[in-house]
Amino acid sequence: MDLGFPRDPRVWWIVTIVFSLGIFAILGGVIAESHDNSVTAVFLIAVGTLFSGSIAVALISEGVLSESHSKQVKSQLSQVLSKELSGIRFSGIEYGVSAVELKNDTHFKEFFAQLNPDEELLWLDTSGPPWNYYNSHLKVMLQRGLRVRMLLLDPNCENSVNRAIESPEQFVTDDVAAAAERFRAQAEAHIVSLEQLGNTAQSEQPNLIGSLQIALYSGLPGVPLYLVCRGGQPVRAWTSFFLSEATYSQVHFEWVYTKDDCMIQRFKDYFEQKWERTIAAEANLRVDIQ
Repeated sequence: MDLGFPRDPRVWWIVTIVFSLGIFAILGGVIAESHDNSVTAVFLIAVGTLFSGSIAVALISEGVLSESHSKQVKSQLSQVLSKELSGIRFSGIEYGVSAVELKNDTHFKEFFAQLNPDEELLWLDTSGPPWNYYNSHLKVMLQRGLRVRMLLLDPNCENSVNRAIESPEQFVTDDVAAAAERFRAQAEAHIVSLEQLGNTAQSEQPNLIGSLQIALYSGLPGVPLYLVCRGGQPVRAWTSFFLSEATYSQVHFEWVYTKDDCMIQRFKDYFEQKWERTIAAEANLRVDIQ
């Protein structure tokens, strides 16, 4: 435990000398008093008490009060930090953050498995997670009434090339054309697979309850977004960031609805605006199964 005593040896020498002089003065006063020299005795005892007593009181108070002051400072600092951190946490909760978690295929399968027939999935992406992450659940949910609107990056647009050259393969090959063609082919195959899934769901259930619409945008990607609405109201969502690696295996923020201006509502507003701008050109609505 640090009592706050001085660590400079010179200070300790001075303290020791003054304290010793005080003790010797008191002893001298006691001796003088025994020889009936009361005036000298009183003077020596007073001076000795002043010297030694002052040093003793100073050391004791320094130790006790220093420890007490240290505890007080630590307590005040802890309160301030707790208040600030609580404010940060509160702000996150206030705007709808419910979790931050690294996602994998299991999380995605659970996400799609938990979709309800009366819900709508708004999906914004460049391409999307691997096919086996969701195909077994999505077809069933379409047949049960799930509505899906997807905004995917047009494989033939300029931003598709820009996204392609960010991929790890591009850093290795340094071949922009090859990277762009690989990304374009993968994105196109993903769209075709989704269209086939919707057609299969409809062929198995001619009066399909749900719907699948896929529009191809060419502007800025925004963020990877999986947003679930019920009765037009956003209820939960996942978002991540476009990085060099595929985002489906990266950390995702989970969001819930907390108030009118929370982030999940802003995500929905952004999606709706982007959707309307995109489908304004009829050719951009690539899949329309309903």
